[in-house]
Amino acid sequence: MSLDTSVSRPANRLLTRLALACLRHPWRSVLAWVVSVAVAAWCAVGIEGRLAGDIGGTPGTVSERVAQRIATEFDFPYARSLVVTLQAAEPTSLAAGREAVLARLRAASDIRAVREVQTERAGLALVLVGLRPDRYDTEEAAVPCVREIVGQALAPHSAVQAATTGVGAFNHDMVTLGSQQGRASEMRVLPVVLVALLVAFGGLASAVMPLVTGLATVLLAMGALGVVVGLIPVSVYALNIITMLGLSLGIDYALLLVTRLREEQGLAPDPRVALERAVASVVPMVTTAALAVFIGLAALVSLPIRETVGLGIGGMLVVVAALASTLTLLPAVLAIALPRLARQKMTAMGPSRWMRWGTHIVAWPRASLAVALTLLLVLAAPIMNYQSGFPDLALIPRQLESVQGYEAIRPTPAGGALMTAQFVLTAPSGDTILTPERLVAMQTLVRELQQRPEVQDVVAIAAPSPGFGLLLLSAQLRPAERLLASLPAEARGL
Repeated sequence: MSLDTSVSRPANRLLTRLALACLRHPWRSVLAWVVSVAVAAWCAVGIEGRLAGDIGGTPGTVSERVAQRIATEFDFPYARSLVVTLQAAEPTSLAAGREAVLARLRAASDIRAVREVQTERAGLALVLVGLRPDRYDTEEAAVPCVREIVGQALAPHSAVQAATTGVGAFNHDMVTLGSQQGRASEMRVLPVVLVALLVAFGGLASAVMPLVTGLATVLLAMGALGVVVGLIPVSVYALNIITMLGLSLGIDYALLLVTRLREEQGLAPDPRVALERAVASVVPMVTTAALAVFIGLAALVSLPIRETVGLGIGGMLVVVAALASTLTLLPAVLAIALPRLARQKMTAMGPSRWMRWGTHIVAWPRASLAVALTLLLVLAAPIMNYQSGFPDLALIPRQLESVQGYEAIRPTPAGGALMTAQFVLTAPSGDTILTPERLVAMQTLVRELQQRPEVQDVVAIAAPSPGFGLLLLSAQLRPAERLLASLPAEARGL
């Protein structure tokens, strides 16, 4: 039997033909998907380590420009750095472990500089590790290497406990923890989803197919993300949104087709015709829904914030993957399982509780709208007490190595080495910063910074520029504070 697959739009007509072609050649389509998923899984290997977890590096902002100038114009070996904490109960064990770590780090080719930081706490030693900017674009990229070196150095010193900390280490640990918890959450959710689908469809074959589509969507999107990460830096939030939306979109779109097939099986005597009609009627709905979600997520890419760009990229990839799996994989799988589905003797779906509810809503639109808006306002009421800000350290899991290292040095004066506010003072082109007026302004700035309770120390570093035209001020913040509460007038003009 033939079926008229024409639809209103050329794109929908093309996609309908593609879906029907996969339906009519199911084993070829499934084989193509098996190969695609295998390639995607290979591309996604180690993707957690290739995603960027750094926060605050927004292109075009003052902080980003300052970071670039510090890394390129100042001969400062610790512009990109990590901190290694060493703890031991016995002073002799701590001294031996410290010397072994210092020797191994200094011999590493990826390390630019290493120095010990004095602490006032017994049983604690700190090592500041300066990274080579030509080897690592960010501190987090060097965390696995530094931890491996420290672990090898301390292999004969089991009494010494080490932790690599710093902003880069914290970002690296958060990325790793997020990916691990994401996979664990998926494994916990899958049985629940399968049970819900079994209850909804009453048959194992019908219930498994949307789940297969959702899993294929996640794998395909992660493989595509692995390719994109090799071209441009992408935030770790891209992986989070893929795992979050992949299953939901894949199952949601698949439910439309499986539900429509159940309806057509009760109307058409031939199961093949029922499947073709179901596919042809669902393609425009799924395409329109996917396009709407795609446009909304694409808007995030236009924002100059790395985190939102990552969300947008991951979201667009997973929407395309969900659409592809629904229009190509699912019709093929349904065609293969069609004899089994036909034996279930599905009948046309009569008016259900939800259909009757929808009919009631349409019959009383104004009253329904008023009730819905009232419920939404009640549910949104807590937003009145919303307060934005940075997450408190107490909310971060304590098992992270970077958090354990920070907790070790937080009560000591050395804790300020992990939190700095940096200012670059620049003289006009060809001029020097050492004029009497500029020196007075700089001294005023340093004095006011030092007098603030949030600031522990201020360090001045000169850049090797002609005429001494650049100066870096690094204000170390006390561990009890997050940011400078306010800046002196001199600092706001820099």
